[in-house]
Amino acid sequence: MMLLWGLSAATLLAQALPGQTKLDSLFVLLENHHKFMGSAALMRDGVIIHSNTYGHADVEGKVPAGPNTVYRIGSVTKTFTAVMVLQMAEEGKLSVDDKLAKYFPGIDGAEKISLAHMLRHRSGLFSLTSDSTYMAFHTTPQTRKALLDRMLQHKLKFEPDAKLEYSNTNYILLGWILEDLSRKSYAQLLREKIVLPLGLKHTFATKPEHGFAATSYNWDGKQWVAESFTDMSVPGGAGNIYSTPEDLLQFYHALFSGKLLSDASLKQMTEIRDMFGFGVFHMPFYEHKGLGHTGGIDGFRSVAVYYPEEKVGAAICANALNYNQNDILIATLNEAFGKDWKLPDIDEAKVDVALLASYVGTYAAEGFPLKLTIRQREGKLYGQGTGQPEFPLEARTDDTFVFDNAGLSIIFKDGKLHLKQGAIKLEMSREE
Repeated sequence: MMLLWGLSAATLLAQALPGQTKLDSLFVLLENHHKFMGSAALMRDGVIIHSNTYGHADVEGKVPAGPNTVYRIGSVTKTFTAVMVLQMAEEGKLSVDDKLAKYFPGIDGAEKISLAHMLRHRSGLFSLTSDSTYMAFHTTPQTRKALLDRMLQHKLKFEPDAKLEYSNTNYILLGWILEDLSRKSYAQLLREKIVLPLGLKHTFATKPEHGFAATSYNWDGKQWVAESFTDMSVPGGAGNIYSTPEDLLQFYHALFSGKLLSDASLKQMTEIRDMFGFGVFHMPFYEHKGLGHTGGIDGFRSVAVYYPEEKVGAAICANALNYNQNDILIATLNEAFGKDWKLPDIDEAKVDVALLASYVGTYAAEGFPLKLTIRQREGKLYGQGTGQPEFPLEARTDDTFVFDNAGLSIIFKDGKLHLKQGAIKLEMSREE
């Protein structure tokens, strides 16, 4: 359940608002434009230099986010799981060279897959979250047997170590191995091995009972709509942790300061192949070399990154996001490293409904497998790719529209639709 937050340059405009830090101004601006709700923190030399919350933890209940609000961090959980695997290796209870067959012999190819392959996403195991039935079961409690039975239905996708392919199955299984060897739950292990030694106050592998757990949301073009809730039994060691940006930064700082692993284990964890180590991946920012992870589960989005040489870290946890993730992270890192940056101009343009109607239709590009349907509803445009959910489009000018959440922009020109998303650039023609 990962989103890669790339670190390319971004164009941001305007200046900070009076009485706020510049970074606060960014997040308040995003909140006011229905782009972001959540929390962000920065660390330098082991000290939190910025921490604040924005928006609501519970929109329906009108509960504002606060310092005790915790967020599901999705795949940032994998860094915690990898640390606990290496801790158990240091204790002599397992080896990263162990084959999966030692623990789960029924899985296809298990005799060839090492725990190291799984830690680096080089196992060839099919990802459980890509299963065709996933959306039908992920919100209900699942037994290990039920999840394992689904895993057993899939053949190995490629020979172990042949390539990198991200798979949540790797870390779900690693979480189960930790539980079996320790005879403790993942939540107990997390508390004993990481939370208590580091004094983390807001990190849990079960849904907190104190009532500060945020609800996640998606923007439907007019309001925040509560997302479904993935049952905690499903993601396990791949994505079941709640935390806060401050706790994540304390964890990463401790990890790279040698407080959780030996030097040899930390070196093994941070050896990068195809951008990935054990539970971390390479996240460069200009000349700075960072390591961290991203996460996405339901409507939650998170990122935590640490730059060991500079001892600088940034973490963001969102329970609602309707903006380009890269731009938020880039602005935050610019602030962390003292680089100049500006606030975005994200006011929505007013476009005549007759002009909007002229854009409605289904567009296709030769050689591209998906078609894009544009609809108009209540004075707004909505897009929908073949077999994908509908998404709202915001007008920047009369002919330019964006879906910031996915970094997608569309220009209508000369009867055609010009689409740009990352490296993808398409000229699409309207079907008759």
